[in-house]
Amino acid sequence: ELNNDYFIIEKSTNGIDFNKIGEINGSGSGNSTSKIDYEFLDKEINNTIVYYRLIQVDFDGQSKIIGDLKMTRKLNNVVAYPNPSSNKLTFTFNYSNGSNYKIEFIDLQGKTISENVFVTTSYSVQSVLFTELDDGLYFVRVINNKGDVIETIKVIKK
Repeated sequence: ELNNDYFIIEKSTNGIDFNKIGEINGSGSGNSTSKIDYEFLDKEINNTIVYYRLIQVDFDGQSKIIGDLKMTRKLNNVVAYPNPSSNKLTFTFNYSNGSNYKIEFIDLQGKTISENVFVTTSYSVQSVLFTELDDGLYFVRVINNKGDVIETIKVIKK
C-alpha cells in the first residue's frame, strides 16, 4: 500500500451500473510493504449473478479501480458461518417452502456423529452448538424432508 486511505466496495447486478455498498479503512499508516488481508461481507445478495468492484482511495482523494469480480451463486443454498468456529455454527437457509431440513455432522471416516432438524422459511437462520465435537474437519450434510442431500459443506472446528 502506498498513501492508501480506504477502499470502496461497489456492487452491480448487470456489470455496468455500480452502487457503493461499503467502505473499509486502510491499514492506518497508509503505507505497507507487507500483505494485509481485508474482509467485507455482503449480506444482501438477491440475484444469481452479482458483480463487485473494489476502488482504492488515497489520502489526497485520488482513486483507482483495483478490479472487478463476477460471482455466480446458487439460488437454493445453505451457508454456514463462521467457518472455522470454536463452538457454534449459524446456518442461513434460502428456501421458501417451510420444509424440515436435517443437518448431519459427518467425520472424516464418514460416520454421522450429530444430527439436528430445522423447520425453515425463506432466509431462515438457525444456530447449532457443536461443543461436543473434537477439533478438526467435518462435513455438514443438509437433507430435505424427502431424504435428498441438497448441500454438503466443509466446516472446521477449532
